[in-house]
Amino acid sequence: MINGIINVSYVKDYGSSWASATFKPTTASITVNVTTVKYGDYILIRIVDPDKNLDSDKAEKIVLTSDDFSGIDSLGKTIELKETDKNTGVFEGEFLVAGVQADINVKPAKTVEITYVDKTPAYIAPGATWEDLELTTSFKVASFTGKLSTDKTEYGPGSVIVITVVDPDANVNVKSKDKASISYVLEGYVGAKTKDAEETDVDTGVFQYKLKTSEILLDYGLKFPDDLKELVGKRISIVYRDSYDEAGKAVTLSTVISIISVDPVISFDKTYYNVGDTAKITVKDMDANTDPDSYQTITLRIHSDSDPVGTTIVATETDKDSGIFEGTVLISESPSAGRVFAKPGDKIYVEYKDEFPADYGVTGKPKTFTASVPVGVPVEKPITPKKAEFVDPKTGAVVVPKVGSMVGISVELSNVGIADQVFTAILVITDPEGVVVKVDSISIPLAAGKSGTVTFSYIPKLAGDYTVEVYVVKSLADWTPLGDMLTKVMSVVS
Repeated sequence: MINGIINVSYVKDYGSSWASATFKPTTASITVNVTTVKYGDYILIRIVDPDKNLDSDKAEKIVLTSDDFSGIDSLGKTIELKETDKNTGVFEGEFLVAGVQADINVKPAKTVEITYVDKTPAYIAPGATWEDLELTTSFKVASFTGKLSTDKTEYGPGSVIVITVVDPDANVNVKSKDKASISYVLEGYVGAKTKDAEETDVDTGVFQYKLKTSEILLDYGLKFPDDLKELVGKRISIVYRDSYDEAGKAVTLSTVISIISVDPVISFDKTYYNVGDTAKITVKDMDANTDPDSYQTITLRIHSDSDPVGTTIVATETDKDSGIFEGTVLISESPSAGRVFAKPGDKIYVEYKDEFPADYGVTGKPKTFTASVPVGVPVEKPITPKKAEFVDPKTGAVVVPKVGSMVGISVELSNVGIADQVFTAILVITDPEGVVVKVDSISIPLAAGKSGTVTFSYIPKLAGDYTVEVYVVKSLADWTPLGDMLTKVMSVVS
């Protein structure tokens, strides 16, 4: 039949016609649309073989079996390539590639070869016996080096550690959520603990596990919450074994996190309060958040200068797993439960005992922290230098300064603020030639609403007008002004 000719003739009384056709075989071809796929991709297989177009009135098909594939684990179904249309001789099919429950099941980093046998290749000579022609194509299943991470590197003793693995190779079944095995070891303890991280959704290749510190305690035979202190200052090593990195080899990924403790931050909703106000107190302490699944409470002791015994209140977590606690207390004219007695000029003090301060990993001991806020409107510059006089250092009587004689410089100061104040008065004297000849200072306390006097001394050496300046600051270490500068001319006679 090869290269044979078929003749067809039509004869009638008035004439005849004829036509002929030659039988010619063709060589098939097999191709795929891409050379590399990952789990969840579809591969398009195409066979062009006009010799398989046996019926030009319908679309036909070619069937491939597992014998036609190498490098795979299995086929999930019969691979049928359907003719693109009737009488085309082109056969195609798209097939899902994954680890399990796919059309083509295969391991990462594998090369899949597909063989198609053309039983009627074009090179056959007329009258000769046909030899099968094996045609092949291939594609590779990509592999990726996974990534292991945590949402933070430092956690409080009551935290949840969110562990994430990104590994497309572990997305074995793209039709359902897969799991990736991770393990962790607590510093100072023997034995790794294994957990299954679950895929975040179908076909994502992203896996997460939320490891609670309470779970860590139970894994190592400890009690929650009694033994939370055992975690503070410890490190945790987390490991993921990636069976196939980008080169197709097994690799171990690891990361380390720390369980730490921090000092609390205590704050108020106002910078000062008046009697009758309700103060809202906020404590930020991640260590006190020992159970991320519930609202927790802490205890605060509130007292004032006028009410040293004070009262105790409960501050409640603002939300689950927030580590932020809020409580309120009434500032009252009289002491009572849930309120604190205070007067203008007092300070309100908040004491909080932190079971896990920042240095707990070293000391192993709790610590009490205190914050304060004034009662009454605070005055920015509460100390007023009212006047300066030149006096006899022995009698205090006002004198005219003379060259060579000691003179006292008496400065009257008033505390116009609402609170007692400790401050430093600084004296600077400049001689008639503009040279600073004296600098002195004294630190004194002054009760709210009271006045007092400080006295400096100096022996003038020249006649003329000296400049005396008095500064009021918090301290020699902190020159924040607590009052305006006072200036006075000291006229010295011979």
